[in-house]
Amino acid sequence: MAAVQKVSLDIRASLNHLSDIPLWREEKPYEIWAEELPKGILQTNVTFDLVPGVSLTDIRSCGIARPRLEDEGFQVFHHPFPKDCGFDSIDGLDRPERRQAVMDYLSLMTNVAVERLNATKAICYDWRVRRAAAKAHVKTPRIYFDTQEEGVEVREQKIDVAHNIHGDGSPNGIKKNLSYLLTEEEQVELASGRSRVRVVNLWRPLSAVVENEPLALCDVRTVRPEDWEPVDKVFDNWVEESMYLKRNENHRWFWLSRQTRDEVTAFTVWDSKRPDDVHGMHSKSVPPCELPQDPLAD
Repeated sequence: MAAVQKVSLDIRASLNHLSDIPLWREEKPYEIWAEELPKGILQTNVTFDLVPGVSLTDIRSCGIARPRLEDEGFQVFHHPFPKDCGFDSIDGLDRPERRQAVMDYLSLMTNVAVERLNATKAICYDWRVRRAAAKAHVKTPRIYFDTQEEGVEVREQKIDVAHNIHGDGSPNGIKKNLSYLLTEEEQVELASGRSRVRVVNLWRPLSAVVENEPLALCDVRTVRPEDWEPVDKVFDNWVEESMYLKRNENHRWFWLSRQTRDEVTAFTVWDSKRPDDVHGMHSKSVPPCELPQDPLAD
């Protein structure tokens, strides 16, 4: 009888953490994303430390114990890539004539969110197109507005993948966003506890298979309040509050081997059931990241 050998696709990768320094006791981390920098002001006080050898568990190896939105804070589900959406790669997505195709895709994925989360309503209020182009880790944040092409919408600009661990909004930052995303009636429902609101990121590759720089996701149950710092992102006419993660050896990390465009990763950014908790810490692994080859893959 032939023996079946289970191949582990767990890996070790380098992840870029916020530097754990005394400065954060005196000064809040910030980044200035304004077009003109005030004289004598540094664009950012943020610095990162690259931590090599971080263990990432392959979600495929978890069997029926796969991570869930309600527990670890993320999960993967199958959804066939809509081949009729008008694009099949990242190429050309920043061209104005492709704008309607992108809008149609976002509308489709908004409906997917309603179905998957059993929601009564979903709003798509932000999105990004990223490319795996960086060759090494960065010590400070990339302010990609500096290289924005004229005539290209900010969200349509193809930006490098984020090689620093971050959340897509701090608890206070998300609450601020909800104040103008929700109607007055919805805000009353939320404040009374009669409704639940979740901010969820839906992430999928546009390439057939992710071959490098996979998405790394942290089990939110392993993150302590002192592990993260809020960061102000200062624009010309508003301020967003995001967050970065400092290193803690107790953090548990996951990845999905050979993720395809038919596999969507959903992770919670904010949940009204736990409104002050951190959610959705994620990052791209810093190259070089040696990915094992799946012997069962074509």
